[in-house]
Parts: sequence; structure tokens; C-alpha cells
Amino acid sequence: CILGAKTLLAAKGIATRSKDATRGSWRELQFWVVFVQVHEEFEKAVDKFRRVPYDIFDVKEAAFIEDFHDFRLTIRDLDRRLGSVLAAAFHDQNTLHGRSKLLDAFEGLLERPVIQAELVRKQKVLIDQYRLDVDQIHANFTANEEKVDHCDADAPIFANLPPVAGAIFWARSLRTRLQEPMPKILAYNELMREVPESFKELLRIHDQTLQTLDEYEKRRYSEWKQEVAGFDVAVSISVYHKNPSGKEPKEDRTGLLKVNFDPALVRLLREVTWRTWIDLDFAGLDFLGVPPEALTIYNMVDTYRTWTSQLDHIVGLYNSVLTDLLPVEEPLLEDRILKMDNALAPGLTELKWSREDQIPDFIAEAMKVVSDVSAIVDIMKGNLRKISNILSQWCKDSMLERKRGAKPVSVEEFEQNHKARVGVCLMNMTDGGKEIHRFVKDSSESLKISKTAPTWKAYVDFVNNVVIEGFVSAIAVSLQYLCEILDPLIIARHEMLPLFASRSRVE
Repeated sequence: CILGAKTLLAAKGIATRSKDATRGSWRELQFWVVFVQVHEEFEKAVDKFRRVPYDIFDVKEAAFIEDFHDFRLTIRDLDRRLGSVLAAAFHDQNTLHGRSKLLDAFEGLLERPVIQAELVRKQKVLIDQYRLDVDQIHANFTANEEKVDHCDADAPIFANLPPVAGAIFWARSLRTRLQEPMPKILAYNELMREVPESFKELLRIHDQTLQTLDEYEKRRYSEWKQEVAGFDVAVSISVYHKNPSGKEPKEDRTGLLKVNFDPALVRLLREVTWRTWIDLDFAGLDFLGVPPEALTIYNMVDTYRTWTSQLDHIVGLYNSVLTDLLPVEEPLLEDRILKMDNALAPGLTELKWSREDQIPDFIAEAMKVVSDVSAIVDIMKGNLRKISNILSQWCKDSMLERKRGAKPVSVEEFEQNHKARVGVCLMNMTDGGKEIHRFVKDSSESLKISKTAPTWKAYVDFVNNVVIEGFVSAIAVSLQYLCEILDPLIIARHEMLPLFASRSRVE
């Protein structure tokens, strides 16, 4: 019964492996059929032996010897068939991992003499394949070590990993690939009770490659640890800095702001995050840990993330104010821009990342001042856009209208229709003018500026010029349309009828 149970378990294990590797393949079905047949024949042989008419513990019973001999022959035949299946499945699997899983599926049956004889023939193939894999790992490391150290574009590391974590992950991946098959190879050697000469050389190269990977990982970790020791400087810089004037497009004379968070500090935080993940992912390997200096900085990662997000928002508002304002608008906000600069001045000088107790108050104050100025600019810009939209509506249609294919009309009828259309346009312009006055008033109220101030008068003149340009554009559209309907070439091309109908009376 023990053989029957082991046979069934082997069949189930190989079927599971086969479904993972070659799901739905014809060979899988063939193997499963053989396993089922072997199990059924074994059950029949056991049942037949169980139903003998005599007491099998009777040592004088002569029929027992013959029946037991037949049972042994059946079992030996089943062993040979399982050995054939093992050989065929081993040949189908061309990877070391697949062949190892196959032998694991036959666990418990490999000690049987017939199957073990088949395993002896496959042992050398397995060792040679593992030797080839070890050589490839060593060649891979030798060829790519320098590329990984310099973070070349073709280095075999994930693009989203920081340099040190990426290098260690690559080395640990190679080490996992190197070490994973070795316990199984050793178990098979112990099962065979002999170690081939080729395995001794393989073991030497394996240990040498493993030592090389360990030394590389420790070297990269030691270099990173020394680099981390100097990161106190990264938190001793100001939270803001200004780009030099003339270096950025659309920059104001005062320069644009930028959050001064050291890129090296960002890399350190990413290194610690990924190092923690790598140590968890490769839990079976040595845990190098994270230097205490890095952990001290990393404990502030959530705080830094919140601060940089808020500071970036302030920078966006501030730079938008400087880049969006027109020359005529800047004097209207000159005192407010100066107030913003004064509020942000500590962040450009004495306020450092290491002063955790002062940064929240600075962010709150700067956010309030900059947001207030940005809100005023948004109102002014929004009102100016609305005025431009009104003017664009005036230019949308001509004050003259003649439908395609229209018949000639009398001068009186044309003049009547034209006056009605002009009246509609004038009414729309009157309503638009009221809206324009309302938008200008809204900008004045948001600025809280005197209407007699020179800067406000200059801005009103600017808006007046914008409106005058709108009138000119509307007139130009109508004149252009008039030229088109009177152009002989256009009339001939579209086969247009005459504009006016004339009648002559001859007396």
C-alpha cells in the first residue's frame, strides 16, 4: 500500500508541475494516463494478493511463494514504467529549474532500485547543466559589474531602483539563482551515495562565484555607508533658492523660486526604502541593514514629503504670479510682490531643513501671503480673459449678411434688413460693454486701489486699448465680408446673383 500511495502522490505532483509549465500539452496527458494506469494496476495487484484463500502468515503454505513472486514481478514492471516516464519527462524539461521540480515530484520513489538506476544516468546531465548555469552567472557578473557601478543605460538593473539598491538587488538575484539548485544537487548526490568528479570542480566554481557576489554586495554597501555619513550637509541647506535672472524662460527680474531639496537626499530616502524591501524579499540571505545615520534621516521621510509638497505648491503660486503678470499689471501688485518676497526671504537664507520646529510656521505664513496675492492675480487674469471672450464674440459674425443663393433685393429692403442686423449687433455690444465695466470694477475691488492712482489709470487705458482693438477687429470682419460679396472673382466662382434688383421704366 505504501508504494501505491507514493505512486499516486508522484502522479499528482508531476501533473501539477506539468500544468504550470506546459498547460494543456499532449505530453502532459500522456504522462497522466501512464500514472493512472500504474496506480490502477498496483491496486489490482494488491487486491489480488489480499484475496488469496490461505493465511499469508502460514510459513508452510507453498502457494505463498508463487503468489508473492508474481506480485514482485508486477511491482518491478511498474517501477520500470515509472522510470521510463521519468526519463521522458526529464528529456522534455530543458531547464534546470524544471528538471529539479520534476525530481521533487518523484520524491519517495527515487530510492527504488529501478528508478534510482534511471536517476544515476540523469545525474551527470543535471550536474553539467548546473555547471553551465554557474558559468553563465559568473560571466554575467563579470560583464556587467562595471556597467552597474556606473549606472550605464544598458546596465541590467531596474530603471526605478536607486543605484545602490539596484546593484545589490542585481547581485542578490544572481546569488539566488546560483544557490537555489545546490541543495537539491547535494540531496541527489547523497541519494546516489557517490559524488562525481565533475561535481567537485563545480562546487569549487560555485563557492568562488558566491564569494565574489558577497564581496561585491558588501563593497557597495560599505561605499554607501561612507556616503551616508556625510549627509548632514544635505539637511543644512536652505529650503528655497532662486534661479539666476535670465536663466529661465519668462522669468521676472527677481528670479524664480525652486524648492532646494538636495537630490542626493532624495536618493538616500529612496535607497533606504528599497533596501528595506530588498532585505524582506531576500529574507533568507544576509541582512546588511541600514546605517543609523540613514535611518535617522529616513524617519523624517513622511514629514519631508509633506513639507516639499506644500513648498512646491507655494513655489508654483509664486512663480505663476511673476510669469503671468503683464508689465502694466506689475505696478498694481508691486507692494504685494514685495510682501511675498519678505515672507519667503527666511527660506532663502537662514531657514534650513534641519530646523524642524520653524518650517511649519514658515510654510503657514508663506502659504497665506502667496495664496492671497495669487488669488488677486487669478481674479485679474480671469476678468481679462472674460473681456477678451466678449470681444471675440463681436468678431464672430459680420454686421452685413447675405445668405448663399439669396435673390436680388431692392435697395429699400436691403437697407431695412441691414438696419435690423446692425441694431442687434449694437444691442449685443451694449450688453457686452456693461459686462466689461463690471469685470474692470471687480478687478479694482480685488486690488483695493484708488481709481485716481496712476497705476490704475494706466491699467484702465490698457483695457480701453484692448476694447478698441476689439471694435477695430469687428469692423474689419464686416469690411472683409463686404469685399468678398462684391469681388467679381468670388461672385463668378460661386455663381452668386446680383445684390440689388433694379427696375427701369421707359416712357
